[in-house]
This record gives sequence, structure tokens and C-alpha cells, in this order.
Amino acid sequence: MQVETIIKNGTIVTPTQTIRGDLAIRAGKIVAIGQELTMTAKSVIDATGQLVLPGMVDAHVHINEPGRSEWEDYRTGSQALAAGGTTSMIVMPLNALPARTTAAEFQRHQQIATGQSYIDFALYGGLVPGNQAEITAMAAIGAIGFKAFMATTGTRFRAIFITLMILIYTEGCRQFRQPDYDWLFMRRMLR
Repeated sequence: MQVETIIKNGTIVTPTQTIRGDLAIRAGKIVAIGQELTMTAKSVIDATGQLVLPGMVDAHVHINEPGRSEWEDYRTGSQALAAGGTTSMIVMPLNALPARTTAAEFQRHQQIATGQSYIDFALYGGLVPGNQAEITAMAAIGAIGFKAFMATTGTRFRAIFITLMILIYTEGCRQFRQPDYDWLFMRRMLR
């Protein structure tokens, strides 16, 4: 069997054990783990004395591009994550300018990330007052989920804030026809 890569002589960490041996990769997937694999490979990596770990997924990343790229952009942010062993990131929607709260902005952010990210990525859409009509369109083009903008300026406005957030969540949940699940989550969050 021809594979793309074999990582040889490493200490392979699986969910249940560690194995000293080799790992074969074909089409981006692990196809074999064992000792002294005999497959041919385009690339062979000697991992003697090294751990072979699964890539990490960071599900809460703040990339500030577009609009605040000098803080961090997809290129620098994804390089930093890769250096730490993260192979996939899910990017929060509200740090860029403009924020990812419309289908048009969502698509623009996808294009920027596709051209610059060194690791796999997914994007959250933003749920803010007045954009509930955008939720279905963002979901259709790839939003992995939605983050509601949740901030208050202090306890004096807590009741108004909570009421507004309930209305936003309720309308947002209707878009997915899952109000019960999200309503229970909302009640727990507001305690």
C-alpha cells in the first residue's frame, strides 16, 4: 500500500494507550498504526524519542481580521496555534471590524481565512440585535454555530439586558427550530 507519510519510531498517544511504533497517513487520515510498517511512503519522519500526539482543536479563537489585523490576523494567529500543536480552530465572530454578523461579511471572512490560515478552521456567526434574519443565510454558507454578543454596562441595566438577550436568543433559536434546547441553556446562563 502506498501512503503519503509514515512517522516511524515514535511514542504514539491514543485515547486508550501509548504505543511505540509507526503511524501511516493516506489522504490526510491515519490508516495504520503498528511496529515496523512495511508500506511505501512519499515522506518518512523519524520520531525517535518523540511523542506523536493528535492535533488539538481550539474552539474559542479570537482572530481580529479584517479591521484589526495589526492585533492578530489569520496568518500570525494560525502560525502561533500550529506551533503549539493546534491543528484546527473555530473563530469567534465579533472581534473583526466589521463583525461577522451578515452573510456577506461571513463570506468575506471565509475568503480571508482560506487564503491565510495555516491550519484548518471553522467560523462562528455573530448573533446581535437586529440580525436574526441573517442566521439562516450564515448557516447555509458554513457557520458552525452562533455566538451572541453578551455585554452589559452594569447591574443598573441588568433587567433590560436580560430581556433583550432573551428576545434575541428566542428569535435566533426559531431560525433553527430548536427553541427548547437553547432556552434551557439560556436559563442556566442567566442564573
